[in-house]
Amino acid sequence: MSTFNAINLAPQDDEVEAEEHTRELQIQEGFKIYEQALVSLNEKKFEESDTKFNDLFKLDVIKPDKWGIYRYSSPILDRLRYLTYRNRGIYYYTYIQENHETMDSSEVVNNILKVVENLVEAIQHDDPDITVTNLLVQLFRGFKSSKLERLILELGLTKDTNQFLLNGRRRKVPLPQIQLLLKQYFSLLTESDDGDTKHFILSRIPFDENQQSNINDSNDTDTLKLNPILDKIKKMKTEDENLMKSLDTFEIKIDELSWMSVVSSMANLLPYSKSSNLLGRNSDPYNELDEPIEAIKFIVKEGILPVEINTEESIPDSMVTAEPESVDSETDASSKNEEDTQKMESTDERRNSKRLLEIDSAASRISQRSSKRFKEKETVTEERPLLTLDDHSEFLEKYIKLLSKLSYKVPFKTSDLSKTSDLSKNSVNSNNSLLWYKDLSMCLEDWNSSYTDIFTQAEIPKKKEKHPNNANREEIIQLNTLLKTNILEGSNNAMNSVEKLTSKNLNKFINIVNTKTPHFNEVRFLLLQFLLDEKEGQRIVTNFTWPDKLVKTVTSLVLGIERNLYDFIMYNKDAYWSFGLSILEILVNFLGDLCEDIQSIKPTSSRMGDLRSQKNKLERKIERWLILLDANKNNDQALPLGWIRYSYIQMTNEITSKLLVTSLESLSQLIKNADTPIEIIYPNYRHISTLASNSVKSQLNKINIIQNISLHELSQNPADDQEKIKQENQEHMSVLENILVQSLSPKKNIHESSDIEMVTFISESSFNLQAKLWEVLFLYYCNLDDSEGALRIYSNYMHLLRLGVQPQYYNYMSTESRTHKLLFVLSAAGSATLKILEHLKQYKWNMPTVAEVPEYFQDVQDIFFFFYSIIFHETTREKDSNVIPFSQKAVKSYSLNHDKYDSLTIQYISLLHSFFGKQSFCDAANGIFLLLSENFTCRWTNEGSYEAFKQILWCRYHHSLGSGSDETEQHETMITKMSKENAIPLGVYLMRYQYKDVNPLLSSNNKSSLKQILDNIIETVGDPVISDNHILARNEYLFNTFLDKPITVSLLKDALSGKLLLSLTRPNDDLQTGMDAGIFYMASIQTMNQYRIKKRAMQARPSDLDSIRKTLRNDILYNTRRFESWFLLGSCFSYIVEDDLTWTSDKISVPEKKKTVANMQRKALLCYMMTLSLFYTIESPPLDDLKIIGETFQALGNELVRAYYKPMDKLAFSWKFSSDVLQLSDDKNIQETETRDFMSISNFNIEQAIVLCFTRARQYLFSTVNQNWWDDYNLGKTFFKIDRKMYYGQACDHILKACDISHGISRKGKDPIIEPHYYLVNVCYKMVSQDIMSLSQGLELLSRNRGFFAQGDDFWTFQVSEDNSERKKVFYRKVIILLREILSEDKKKLQHRPLFRIAKILHDEFQETEKAIEEMESLVSIKNSKNLINIWKPDFEQPGKHFVYAYEYVIFYAKLCLGQNNFNALAIIIKKLRRFGSGIAYVNDAIDKTIQDYTFCVEKKYNITDKKYVKNLFFQLNYQRFLQVSKELYDNFNVHEYDSEDIDGLRYAFQLKKGNNGIAFDNVCISIYFKCFYLPKLEKFEEDMVPVDETSASVPDNALSTPTKGETPGPIDSKLPTSPKTNGPKKRISKKEAFDRIRNLVDKFP
Repeated sequence: MSTFNAINLAPQDDEVEAEEHTRELQIQEGFKIYEQALVSLNEKKFEESDTKFNDLFKLDVIKPDKWGIYRYSSPILDRLRYLTYRNRGIYYYTYIQENHETMDSSEVVNNILKVVENLVEAIQHDDPDITVTNLLVQLFRGFKSSKLERLILELGLTKDTNQFLLNGRRRKVPLPQIQLLLKQYFSLLTESDDGDTKHFILSRIPFDENQQSNINDSNDTDTLKLNPILDKIKKMKTEDENLMKSLDTFEIKIDELSWMSVVSSMANLLPYSKSSNLLGRNSDPYNELDEPIEAIKFIVKEGILPVEINTEESIPDSMVTAEPESVDSETDASSKNEEDTQKMESTDERRNSKRLLEIDSAASRISQRSSKRFKEKETVTEERPLLTLDDHSEFLEKYIKLLSKLSYKVPFKTSDLSKTSDLSKNSVNSNNSLLWYKDLSMCLEDWNSSYTDIFTQAEIPKKKEKHPNNANREEIIQLNTLLKTNILEGSNNAMNSVEKLTSKNLNKFINIVNTKTPHFNEVRFLLLQFLLDEKEGQRIVTNFTWPDKLVKTVTSLVLGIERNLYDFIMYNKDAYWSFGLSILEILVNFLGDLCEDIQSIKPTSSRMGDLRSQKNKLERKIERWLILLDANKNNDQALPLGWIRYSYIQMTNEITSKLLVTSLESLSQLIKNADTPIEIIYPNYRHISTLASNSVKSQLNKINIIQNISLHELSQNPADDQEKIKQENQEHMSVLENILVQSLSPKKNIHESSDIEMVTFISESSFNLQAKLWEVLFLYYCNLDDSEGALRIYSNYMHLLRLGVQPQYYNYMSTESRTHKLLFVLSAAGSATLKILEHLKQYKWNMPTVAEVPEYFQDVQDIFFFFYSIIFHETTREKDSNVIPFSQKAVKSYSLNHDKYDSLTIQYISLLHSFFGKQSFCDAANGIFLLLSENFTCRWTNEGSYEAFKQILWCRYHHSLGSGSDETEQHETMITKMSKENAIPLGVYLMRYQYKDVNPLLSSNNKSSLKQILDNIIETVGDPVISDNHILARNEYLFNTFLDKPITVSLLKDALSGKLLLSLTRPNDDLQTGMDAGIFYMASIQTMNQYRIKKRAMQARPSDLDSIRKTLRNDILYNTRRFESWFLLGSCFSYIVEDDLTWTSDKISVPEKKKTVANMQRKALLCYMMTLSLFYTIESPPLDDLKIIGETFQALGNELVRAYYKPMDKLAFSWKFSSDVLQLSDDKNIQETETRDFMSISNFNIEQAIVLCFTRARQYLFSTVNQNWWDDYNLGKTFFKIDRKMYYGQACDHILKACDISHGISRKGKDPIIEPHYYLVNVCYKMVSQDIMSLSQGLELLSRNRGFFAQGDDFWTFQVSEDNSERKKVFYRKVIILLREILSEDKKKLQHRPLFRIAKILHDEFQETEKAIEEMESLVSIKNSKNLINIWKPDFEQPGKHFVYAYEYVIFYAKLCLGQNNFNALAIIIKKLRRFGSGIAYVNDAIDKTIQDYTFCVEKKYNITDKKYVKNLFFQLNYQRFLQVSKELYDNFNVHEYDSEDIDGLRYAFQLKKGNNGIAFDNVCISIYFKCFYLPKLEKFEEDMVPVDETSASVPDNALSTPTKGETPGPIDSKLPTSPKTNGPKKRISKKEAFDRIRNLVDKFP
């Protein structure tokens, strides 16, 4: 048969064909199951029908894949799916109808949702039939979803298979079922007020009159009536909606009846959204809410009156605690970010609240939105010191004397200002030279947000980092923008004539909202309609002046729903054209803001791409609006729309663009055709100027002039001629300077007409424009680093500002114009002065020569007194309780005034010092005054300087050192970053003053506030750069070399004799003064104190000591010869060693890790010895130092004890000079050999050093520490361990003294100290048991501590009748009683040594093993816990000893188990040691010893004396019989036939075998198996005499031995059955086969 395939037949075709065939079979099967389900459903057999439907949905052709996609589709398959889902939905609906009375409401709703789910899925596969359509319509009507109901009705009416009309002989009418759908559809349209759609349908479908009236009859309940279930659901839905609406109603409390309050409350409901998001696809921030806002209601406080002029604005950068008042608005970028952050926080708070939003007053909003630096303190404005008129008189008197030496005069006296302020408006003379003060007083008393805008608009923005090739890019752009968007002369007056926003129509808006309680989106749209649409012939946005915050908030609301607004205007453009125009104006104004942002940053900035993307998106929106509004404008609307278009063209095109001229010409023609003069003011748009009759002509004339003085921006393209562009710009700037100078001081020698025209243009321009041009020119020279040009322009600029308020130019203006001009002058003068001072300071005050110094000085002096007048005004108004001072009314503006005031008077700092202090002008002018004061204050360390120092420390760095009765005043200042030059003098001053005659290590004045300052100083100073200083590098090398030395006797002797162990050199660099003062040393003390606190709370980590070690190392490297630094460094190493030895035993068990710990221990010992060396070089040490040196001896003794005894075992005293050395071998050849560790100090010397340390510690600490029991305790232990026979008397004396002192401490309410009392009992027991001391002596020694032991007199004596052996038993029992009493005194339950000693005595002295085991079970856990040892380190136990004790307890417990032949307990110990051995030391040794005990115990238990028992057994057993018997044993195993000890023994032995890689447990496991299980079974098996194949049995089972080399094994078991002897080959049993049978059998164990 051929196996070739056809060429045109792919291998996959067969699979595809088989798959299609399978699918067809499933479809056939599906229809069969569907019919069965349908039959069951018709018969109301719901369970059977449900089963069939479930079977149907199991078919692959019915259900989608895991992604919800149907991979295969065909007409018949789609039909099957449609019918399946459709009838399953009908099934659920029928089931509800039949059983709804017995179902609860939740079950009904869940099944209804299943109906909807299945029916909706069904109509995705085929058009719905009339039943499905009607059912879905009823369901959606029941759930009150009009949108879904309309969607289903339209789907049913528009499907392709509809036979819409019934064709008769003479007429065409809709089918009855279609008529029913139409009737429901028309009823729905009527409810939704959609008459247009209804009229459209009626006009295209032929109805007779009866049909039309029947369809229009919406009261026909037969068609629209819901069944009881859906009607009940509809009622439940209605109740839920009403309930949720009442619960979800946001009650917005309004304390101020103003549009600002309402708009802010609406905006605060939305989450914060960036402008880039507002211009994106999902622009509406409402979509980001977690919960919908279903209803809104305004709560207006009773009794509040409408605010006619909204002057309230929150200021994020202030703290105001008075009643609601007008405040300034923030304009800088940082405040915007803070407002945004607070906005998000307020939104989160609203979500967590009980849906109640309170719109607080201005003061409340200020406290919530205050900046971070003001949140750090609770400053009350009224508490600052107040100036009096006498203070002003004294100040002016001194100032006049100073100026008289320079031939200058003060422009006024305090009496002149008082007279001027007392004049009324009508009595003011136009020739009064102090009219500006009258205006200033009125302005300050009636301060509002418009004044804030004027005062801050002249602020010079902070210069960002300059581009190296484009230093003046911002000034170029600013000049071009300024010239291009120039405001005409007189436009300011027109702007000033606009009324402030009133609360007109606000009540109407609130009443509408409260009546309907509409959705948030409805309220938002209604609010924008009220504010932006035309009402009664005027628009609020153009006819009234809004606060800046209101404009920004409305702009964000418009951007959020711009698409929806566009759609609305597009369908209602005739009625709402003015509404659309206002939206277009807002978009164009926002585009101007974006253009400003783009121009203010570098082209390479990361924000540039985002801003340009926003600009492009916004331009597309604006162009779309322009097209929409342009298509439906009338003649009156063409002019305002054209002016907005011109403003848009200005922002998107260069000044040389022809579009500007074209647009202006078209506007000019429209103005000529107008019947009346045109004047449209845009008071709320910064980037849309006023449209007046002469605006267009003026703009056309100016374009030509501006092109002559505009600058070109430097291109980033290197191919362009950059130098040429720079040269052209400089020429234009020179021209601009000449024009400005000519306009300021006109000259007659102007010949060129173009120059005359430009000078005329500048002269006739507004004062603000001239000032801005001077400002741009001034910044241009500053950025060119041209100090001479900058100072020259500054002097002219000041002259212009001074002329602006001269009577001949100032007094003839209107009151409001004068006020605006005065505020502008103040702001501009201050900003320019601050800029020139910063510029000159940057270049080290190298001031160039100024031509006209007298006139320049006169200008500066006059402007200085403008600022001084503000302070004078505050003084005169502070006594009036009915007047809110300007400093509280406008905090930010007042703080800006501080900077200007202090910047102008820096040369008079000595005179103005007290004046600034009274007015809290602390950080003005970038903190120059505070810096100067700090430098002077740090020179003295008396009490007066410290008070001033504390105040300066707070004002500059916001660090508080308040102590005593005099608290530091927390002035409102900006935090200054500490510099290295200031940090060291600050630290030196603190050290000298805080610790004059006190050792910081013993001082209790370790305040956390001081630590914060020191940490700041250390962070600022940083670590010394050792590589840059050869002396430091040498010191570091010597330091590291010293810490690598071995511990020797000579080193210890040198330390005690005062010989210097390490000689360092002083670097004498910039940090030397600070190091000598102890800055780093004190910082390490503060950090060490914190570490000790954390250590007591068991939260400390060794890494916390790294910073301390680093600071101490720096202090040592600078050779401060401070022995305390070495002591602290040694303490750090000791803490590291303690931590390593306390928590885990791996640092003891692993040799490499143990060597690391020993190295740290050796470094600690060296540091302590260096401490002693430095101390003994001091000739007359202070008394306080004796306590520290006593603690040093104590620490050294403790570390020697830890290093000498277990677990460290003298490893710190071992030393290896090198890893390899060259030696002569026996055959006289040179060979490389590895050196061995050797002890660098003998045991005798270590023991003597321990005794010496604790003896010296007792001597030094005796005078300072009265309750020092630790030294005596350690001396007693050391003497006892050195030689208990020789020194037991001294040991007992020290221990008894320690007991007495510790008991005295315990009587004071502290936790009892157990260690000395236990050690006394332990010493007595050991000396008595070893016959070193008699029984009477031992009991008498114990009785000397009867103050601790609560025993009677009879307890301390023996009975006369008792012999010596009985007395010894009695003594041991008394010892046990005392040990139990010691345990009862242990409140923390950490003492474990008394328990072990009790168990040891019971076993060794009384041979009571059972009782000993009972005592040890509280220390060693076999079955109750996963841990083997349940002990922890007591407070005064040496670290790491508890791991050694744990090892001792395990070995002793194993010994007890061995004595009882409890091999199963030993097996459990081995298992736990392997799994949880990290809690004991020497775990491997413990495991080996326990395994030996376990093996010995098993052999003893089962009498296995032969070491080759298993080998001989395998040799003698028959293999076939082994298989049969093992199978029989496994099949018929009964646990009740065997001893539980044997079962546990085999189980544990097999588990140990599995957990061990070697063969240590092989013989034990196999021996238990054969001894206890196999051989007994074999014996029973042989009784039945089961025949064995003779050819396979070569040796009888009762063979006794098999000869080996020189050895003949004895018989294994005399009871082994026999079998016939054959000569065939013998197959032996292997261990693997034996373990396989053991594994199977163990698996059957319970």
